[in-house]
Amino acid sequence: MPAVRDVPALAIAAAVVVTLGALLVATTPGATPTDAAGGASHPVVGAAHPSTEALPWTGLTIPVGSGPWGEALDPSNGLLFVTDSQGANVTVLNTSTNSVVATVPVGTVPLGIVYDPENGLVYVANSGSYNVSVLNGTSLRVAGSFDVGSSDMGSGPYGVAVDPDNGQLYVSYYSYSGDCVRMFDAATGAPVGSVATASGAICTGFGYDPRNGQMYVSAINFSRTYVINATTDALTTTIVGAGPDSFAFDPSDDEMVGIEPNAVVFFNGSSESIAATTTITAPADGILADSVVYDAATGSLFASGFGSPIFELNGTTGTLIGTSPWDSGNDLALGPGNAVLYSSEPSPDQVVASPATVYPVAVNVTGDVAGVLGPWELNVSSPTGPDWTWFAPLDPNGTFLVPNGTYDYAAAVPEWLNSTPVLPNGSFVVDGAGITLSFAFAEVAVDPVTFEESGLPVGASWSVTSGVPAITNASSGSSIPLRVRSGSLPIGLGGPAGYSVASIAGPGDPSSREVNVSGASTFVVRFAPALAITFDELGLPAGSVWGVTIRSAHSAGGPAAQTASTSGTSIEFSVPKGTWKFAVTVKPSNERAVVGHGSMAVGAHSVLRTLRFVPVDARVAFVAKGLPRGTAWTVNVTGPNGTTSLRGTAATLSELLPNGSYSFEVGAVGTRTPAPANGTVVVVAPHAEMKERITFSAAVPPALPAGPTGPAGPLAMPGRAEP
Repeated sequence: MPAVRDVPALAIAAAVVVTLGALLVATTPGATPTDAAGGASHPVVGAAHPSTEALPWTGLTIPVGSGPWGEALDPSNGLLFVTDSQGANVTVLNTSTNSVVATVPVGTVPLGIVYDPENGLVYVANSGSYNVSVLNGTSLRVAGSFDVGSSDMGSGPYGVAVDPDNGQLYVSYYSYSGDCVRMFDAATGAPVGSVATASGAICTGFGYDPRNGQMYVSAINFSRTYVINATTDALTTTIVGAGPDSFAFDPSDDEMVGIEPNAVVFFNGSSESIAATTTITAPADGILADSVVYDAATGSLFASGFGSPIFELNGTTGTLIGTSPWDSGNDLALGPGNAVLYSSEPSPDQVVASPATVYPVAVNVTGDVAGVLGPWELNVSSPTGPDWTWFAPLDPNGTFLVPNGTYDYAAAVPEWLNSTPVLPNGSFVVDGAGITLSFAFAEVAVDPVTFEESGLPVGASWSVTSGVPAITNASSGSSIPLRVRSGSLPIGLGGPAGYSVASIAGPGDPSSREVNVSGASTFVVRFAPALAITFDELGLPAGSVWGVTIRSAHSAGGPAAQTASTSGTSIEFSVPKGTWKFAVTVKPSNERAVVGHGSMAVGAHSVLRTLRFVPVDARVAFVAKGLPRGTAWTVNVTGPNGTTSLRGTAATLSELLPNGSYSFEVGAVGTRTPAPANGTVVVVAPHAEMKERITFSAAVPPALPAGPTGPAGPLAMPGRAEP
């Protein structure tokens, strides 16, 4: 069942890399599937011993709606449902074609999502509208919705899960009232009950143990795991010391596995206790555990986290096997047959599909190509699936990995090589085993091209990098000769320390990034003493990664753009004189630069610019109920920077607050007392508006005492006539 995490970020700056790099391991054609370049083979199902080899981490990007979050798969038809947390929609993907087939409107800030195999319905937790949308998994339309309450919640619903045996829907949220899990009838939406948990518990993802019908959910802020008997809806065990954000059931070991930051927790389902905890030695970005899935084909666990890679873990030991080369997102799902791993990526808005079972395709180059063929490129595409690009090694032969399917290919060599494939295009089929592709190459005519430098001291070393894949030629003389084919040639120019490229001149309007070759050509590269553009950071939290891209305001024949990022306090570029434009990025995205882009002139001196960063605030609103219109009321909010008093006569008092934990106190109004009178709110920006609902109740006046009585009945009261 899909995990659901904290409220989604509304503005995220990150890059996702999904190209297939060189896989340089020779593999015997006809070998069994592997999940690593040259890795050990794995059975397709029922792995007795989990993998210790990493996936090749290739990927296909599928654009979806705004802020993709939770994922749920319908295995009967291969449809993948993805919540668009910022778009109030659910995007539906066809995993056979990896394409979007529908967009279904739901409530606001949809987060958790789950598919019920018993009735074919999909349930969506709408955190912003405090309800659950019900989708028909066949017609892909909204079948209805039902409220899950709001006045006693710290936030809207986060996670959803279904128990196929009792037909109940489980909903989790951040609860003030001490019941962060509630149950509803999946068919009618009627409330069934709730589970008593710690007050203020933040409960997110669920895990279901089909052996004993137990439902697992954690209070991630209290490091507690609650085990619920799905038959009686009673809390059977509270496990202290672990608060995983997501769970996965491993049927091979009959264990429930939870993932939390930098650790994998194994739960003994029989004793309902922690069996083992494995600490993960994560890369520098760390692991922010959002979702975990178990792959029965390889015995691996896959874990994702916002702003960190996808982690492949050993399913028995929890040790780290490998990581993806791109940042993961919020949720993970395995496609039909566990063949493809899907990761929702909120920046940019896309789902990344990565094959989980792949086969070797061996490439064999025939003929005498000694001294002729260098690095070359093989573009592989599937008419009904993902497109991969494989860059061959310097050795003409090599091996790459793809899942089952029919593929078209196009072979090519860079324009600077004097060879070309004899039969550059064709197709092949991979069906449960590796294959071999053979290619022949022939020589072609090339043109002499010369790069000449000016402006460098005698004997200074400089270089020209050309082609794709790139080859670098360096010289300490005044010229660098090449032989390339006619046409467009991508280049890169490098000089010694203290110098940068000022301009390039030659035929065809050249630039420092590309030249056009038509017959014998000469290009003159002018170097100039470099000046420095320095950017200093001010205001970011420690460890934040920020970056700057600069480019010349005069691109024709000018120097190339430069990009740098750091978690430190300063970035420096070496540039020639001129006007330069800049753009700033920052990660995490809950900080922003006050001035995010602009330009500057570099003249006789270097330039220093200080970039000031400020938090992206979130609005916290206190909403009063039970006060007469126009009545003044007060809320005092205390945080890291002191106390802020909110006072007014409107029903809503609000304030923009940066990240942090805040306590609040609400003052009584005459005889009307507030509930809650105090509490805590945790701000995680960027964030949709957070609401705290305050109900005022009038004090009940005491009953008047009975009047005095005499022998004949009630005595006459002063000022009151006798009847």
